[in-house]
Amino acid sequence: MANDTRRKNPLKWEGNYVSQTPVWPTEPDIAVIKNLAKQHLSAEIAGTIEAYKLEITHFAYGAFNKLYLVSYSGHEAKYLFRVTSPVIPFFKTESEVATLAYLRTNTSIPVPRAIAWNSSSDNDLGFEWILMNKVAGVELRSVWRQISWQRKLELVDEVAGFVHQLQARPFDALGSLYFKSALTAHQSEDNTATEALFEEQPQESGLEGPVKFVEIKGNMAATSATTGTLQSGIDTTNGDGNNAQSIPKEAAKNKDQEPAPQSPESTVEEQFVVGPLFSWVYWLGARLYLPGHRGPYKNSYEWLKALIEMQRTWVKAGRVDDDSDYGSDFEEEAPEIKKACQQYLDILPSICPENDKTPPSLYHHDLNSANILVDPETFAITGIVDWETINILPRWRATDYPKFLKSEDPASNIEPPIPSYENGQTVETDTRDQWDNWILRGRYDEAMKRLSDDYESTMSPEPRKTQREFEEMVGNLSDYINAAQYWLEKNKAGIEHNKKMQEENAADGDKNEIGRDLEQATPSNEASLVGEVPRPKSELAPEEDTKAHIPTLPGVLPISAITVPEDVASTHLEALKLEEPALSNIPKAGLAESVCAKGGNSNPQKGEMTQEPVIEKKSEDIEAKAPAVPTVPEFDLRSCAPAG
Repeated sequence: MANDTRRKNPLKWEGNYVSQTPVWPTEPDIAVIKNLAKQHLSAEIAGTIEAYKLEITHFAYGAFNKLYLVSYSGHEAKYLFRVTSPVIPFFKTESEVATLAYLRTNTSIPVPRAIAWNSSSDNDLGFEWILMNKVAGVELRSVWRQISWQRKLELVDEVAGFVHQLQARPFDALGSLYFKSALTAHQSEDNTATEALFEEQPQESGLEGPVKFVEIKGNMAATSATTGTLQSGIDTTNGDGNNAQSIPKEAAKNKDQEPAPQSPESTVEEQFVVGPLFSWVYWLGARLYLPGHRGPYKNSYEWLKALIEMQRTWVKAGRVDDDSDYGSDFEEEAPEIKKACQQYLDILPSICPENDKTPPSLYHHDLNSANILVDPETFAITGIVDWETINILPRWRATDYPKFLKSEDPASNIEPPIPSYENGQTVETDTRDQWDNWILRGRYDEAMKRLSDDYESTMSPEPRKTQREFEEMVGNLSDYINAAQYWLEKNKAGIEHNKKMQEENAADGDKNEIGRDLEQATPSNEASLVGEVPRPKSELAPEEDTKAHIPTLPGVLPISAITVPEDVASTHLEALKLEEPALSNIPKAGLAESVCAKGGNSNPQKGEMTQEPVIEKKSEDIEAKAPAVPTVPEFDLRSCAPAG
């Protein structure tokens, strides 16, 4: 299956096809980092910067980043210099800087301020990098046990407010956010620095072709509370020969995270655009150089179709030597993967209609307790960090509980006692954490309902659950083909039912169009003769207005309601070694907060901590458990969403 014209991916990866991390080609040079920091902090530190007063120390290591703390003797503020491996050249760095700038000028979410950056590894350091201010505070997880229950409730309300600000600013396309000037310049350049897998470049949209983007239209700005910009623009004339970029301090400064005033010269629509989206399906290993449509997309249908087609392109391309993205049984499974890809394309219209108009919004997929910073004394939120590889996604994908609130539901509706936390994590602490997180999720629901009229319908189990499962199984096509096939069989009845309902609705729509045409052509005096005025839909009884309440995916059956042939179920369950979960006595929603409030300082440990990427820090050693079920985590290292 190999192609003689193929070349290896220049970026090395280690691990196996289930879990991979890039191999750093070399260690970043501290002396070069110090020189860059000295050069770009001149606007931050008054007077001449003396090199001997500037200190660079290791701060944290993530899968794709190495962070260094920058401090200057006599200067209170601290800075972070983040070096990134070339996992997604240019796009990852540029998108993060643009996203931070957008958030600082359009929301009150406390985020870091990018001071200078370089989105090319063709510089003295040999890596892409970002210099930003260090947000004050400590990780929420480090003080979670110390926080009172009342403060935890308030903190959940505040996080809900931040999430609502993201959802209240819809965009016209799915993808990621970029500076328009950066994508335009990148498109005009001869991008030959990245070695491709093919001698003859395929003429398909991808990294080798023109970079596509969608301009932000005025209607998005109209829905925002503020439309601001970095008024002084971007400075690219620093004269260091490295083409680093910086934002003047006066332009980037945003006191107390209040939106910056509008600039008549440059608006949100002119400065930012929606460009290529981030997904491990597009960027992991050899996939980085395969042709494909990486966005932006006009709707969910186009996005999911592109994901499936990339999976099919990957399997058709064949194995690349020494690429750990391929399992030992790749050649054996390849025909089944191709077949499953076509099956998923066939049912896609039943999952996400081609005319889907769901407005997308920015979604921080990794709001865990390590990415929420708080004051160590007052526990006030001081910052939300880790905004790299953030996507603009449809509401069904961007509406979820923050990761720090996620855990299994309690196994009983009886409140467990508050355990002793002196012995660390135990069965008792886990049980209590599940209970407390469940109560806090209820609090989050209530906060979001107050802020958003459509939150409750968006969070409804169906069809959102089906769409999210479908997206997950598309990722499984190349890694867990048995799981992807099993999901198809298990949901076959629901998919067929949904397809039938959509066809009937489409037929009804055609009939209604004909009826409206006849009404317009044939005058009627019925209303005036009877003396009645036709009632608006809002006054109709529920059974009279059924179409107004049809969800985006009408008629999708819950998985529990679908009968699976025993031979099919047993075969796939045997292959996956999965067991159907037994129905437990799950507590019902709506229990009063006072049920748990009597616990006082019931300080739960972070329930989802074991699902976070490992980060090496000075004196910390955090172990991550492997997930119990063999499915790719929602956004693990393979999602290109590194910690730090």
